[in-house]
Amino acid sequence: MSAGEETKEIICTACPRGCPLQVRVLREAVQVEGASCRRGVAFGRTEALDPRRVLTTTVRVRGGAVPVVPVRTRSPISRGLVPGVLAELRRVELLAPVSLHQIVLADPADAGTDVVTAASVEEVS
Repeated sequence: MSAGEETKEIICTACPRGCPLQVRVLREAVQVEGASCRRGVAFGRTEALDPRRVLTTTVRVRGGAVPVVPVRTRSPISRGLVPGVLAELRRVELLAPVSLHQIVLADPADAGTDVVTAASVEEVS
């Protein structure tokens, strides 16, 4: 391995196969070995240069049948943005009733996607 080169071994989650990948990074060049499909190659490149995750958590609900509702980002966000999005979500309290896929935050932390509810919550009368 030359100076500035980094090799990572990761398990691909792009499809159910779970291929073991060897990802070699030299500056901005990425070489992916072990992938059984194109999605695995793309996953390895993204994981090496800009790891992304779908963020899932809960937010408070006032006046609901349950005190919290699960929420998630509509699409994966850069892993480095997760703390900022979580900080914004800690300040959110929804008022029941809450509907499925309701937008909770539009483009928090300039993540490029919205946070939406993953369930509905009925209002308590």
